[in-house]
Amino acid sequence: MKIEGSRLNLYAYGWGLVSGLSSQLFTKKDFESLIISKDVSDLLNQLSTTPYNPYLKSIGVNPSLYEIQKRIDSSFENSYDLVCSCLDDKDRHMVDLLMRGLWDLQNLKTYIRAKEHNSLKNLSYYLNDFGSFPAKTFSDASTDEEVLLRVLPPSYTLILEKALGKDLLVDREHSIDMGFLDLMLSETKGEMRDYALLLADVLNIRTIILCKMNGVDAKNHVVRNGYYISQMRLDELLRSDLSSQAKLLEATPYHQAVYDVVSKSTDKTIETLDMKLNNVLSNQMRLAGLEKPLSINPSLSYLKSKEDEVKSLKAVVAGIWHGFPKDEIRGLIS
Repeated sequence: MKIEGSRLNLYAYGWGLVSGLSSQLFTKKDFESLIISKDVSDLLNQLSTTPYNPYLKSIGVNPSLYEIQKRIDSSFENSYDLVCSCLDDKDRHMVDLLMRGLWDLQNLKTYIRAKEHNSLKNLSYYLNDFGSFPAKTFSDASTDEEVLLRVLPPSYTLILEKALGKDLLVDREHSIDMGFLDLMLSETKGEMRDYALLLADVLNIRTIILCKMNGVDAKNHVVRNGYYISQMRLDELLRSDLSSQAKLLEATPYHQAVYDVVSKSTDKTIETLDMKLNNVLSNQMRLAGLEKPLSINPSLSYLKSKEDEVKSLKAVVAGIWHGFPKDEIRGLIS
């Protein structure tokens, strides 16, 4: 497909920008240096020589964990706005739809879990601020279902209403996943649609493995076929037992992640699978950026990498704050 001159210029500028920003991302060696910090004060001192310094330098004495993590979040918000300033209106809309939409999706699922467990009063602590509508607005309205449905964007209102009509939490979460993917796939195209289809793959694999670990039929909990997982392969995964899942995924980038979780006795947790699938997704986006540098792919790849870095950094800060063993902290980010 031919790209018009003005958009090509934006992509070229954006590629140069994210190439520079990517060179500032933390390496494994950088994270290891942070993990072995003596305490939070030592860690903050190390961060003073990194791109996070402008956000942390005025934090004051004895800051709370929440305040530190919010300052780290600010770094991502600024990076997001900077990268998106290099996109035209159509691309910016699709990036917002997918990336902010993913955070909205997590907020919606956090809400229905909190509602299920009667813990809405603590909701604000678990919401993220990166979505398309303010977390505070969401939290303030959460105790009144009718008010919440009025303040949400119309597309999310429909998704949440349908989910709340389900009896079981697992069915509510599945309904939100389905509604979200339908929305994303109906409004995206090209590289952005490919990303949405990769998300469908990841959701399906996670759901199938989780269900099979717990002896539950996954048929009614998967979403649609995705990028690498056709309907035929999806049906094979559903029919097969847990031990066969990795073999059926041999021709896909998900094989090793599933093999590690299904075949290794020490890694059989859904948290490990989530981490490994996220790494696959990040790598797929990185490869797409290398294959098509004059496209939206490099921007998507950088934003995903930056998001991963921020999550890992917040995990390290929390681990050191609470005095976790160093190996346990390493396990939170690897």
